[in-house]
Amino acid sequence: MKTLIFALLTIFFCSIFSSSFAFDVDGDGKEGLAETIHSLQVVSGMLPSNSKIIFVGDIDATSVENGTVLLDVLENITDASDSKPYLIKLEPGIYDLGSGSLNMKRNIDIEGSGEKNTSITSAITGHLPNYPTVNGASDAEIRFLRIENTGTGTYSVAFRNYTASSTVTHVTAVASGATYNHAVTNYLGTPVYRNVTAIANGSATTNRAFFTHNSSPVMINVTDEPYFFP
Repeated sequence: MKTLIFALLTIFFCSIFSSSFAFDVDGDGKEGLAETIHSLQVVSGMLPSNSKIIFVGDIDATSVENGTVLLDVLENITDASDSKPYLIKLEPGIYDLGSGSLNMKRNIDIEGSGEKNTSITSAITGHLPNYPTVNGASDAEIRFLRIENTGTGTYSVAFRNYTASSTVTHVTAVASGATYNHAVTNYLGTPVYRNVTAIANGSATTNRAFFTHNSSPVMINVTDEPYFFP
């Protein structure tokens, strides 16, 4: 609702002060709420013109609908680069991926509205720990949200870095429900974790907050329960 009001005020004031205000700043032929907010931020100097912000989340939508929109938005960003970074901004709410995963992409950051306000969840599981709720990517950051996997099969993994060096900031990662619960797994990468809480629970066999193999994660102010670092 706040975003909608902000967008409407943007349109109102821009129609008064500038008849040539461009809602389609980046020339991609797209208009609407995200384009309107992005345009105002570019004109005000808050963002460079080559950046891109897309707002996702609807207070009237279901958690599954919000999860579907999030996956669709990420899939349809195909031109992200060092010179054109994107930010997907998640409004408060739950983004339920069902039995699917979110695969991050280079140069696309994902930002929630706080660890207690925004959650990306799934119930994905598999024989190997290759089926997390969120897969990290190099040159990309995920921040200010909660990631949770409640899969009931062999493995439940919340966040995974595989040959990737993503940045994770102010994230709570929770894995539960399976035989092996790994809140965060790292393989062959140098990810950075800042102010991260990792929780693995509910298993009669193995709970690991952090599982690291042939990887050199940088950890700053990390809380884990329990901790496993082979």
